[in-house]
Amino acid sequence: MALNRSVFELLNYSDGDTVISEGVVDEHLLILQTGSVVISKDGTDVARISEHGTFIGEISAVLGKKRTCTVTACGECDILRLEQTIDELINENPRLVKKLLQELARRLAASTDTLVQTQHSLITFREQG
Repeated sequence: MALNRSVFELLNYSDGDTVISEGVVDEHLLILQTGSVVISKDGTDVARISEHGTFIGEISAVLGKKRTCTVTACGECDILRLEQTIDELINENPRLVKKLLQELARRLAASTDTLVQTQHSLITFREQG
């Protein structure tokens, strides 16, 4: 998908740089262009993202809430920061919004699958103990 670069600012990060800080108010939507980042919550690493075009910071951008996780660069990485509000994005770039919704749905489905597997493991553990 071709992006209108004028609504984005390209940011460059070095290894170990903080891209997003948990608890900070910042509603910018980010898109990973090159490199990879680690997502952590309360000091625990929960994911590593290296796929070009992956959204970062979407929870805060969509809900207007504080950042829920810390994002740290792993090596050199380039990230696009959306300079529009989410409302402007919805009106001006529905294809990008559709991609964002698909990504959110995919992540929710994966989280649900993990939760169900964890619950099944816990039930099995209790039944065996």
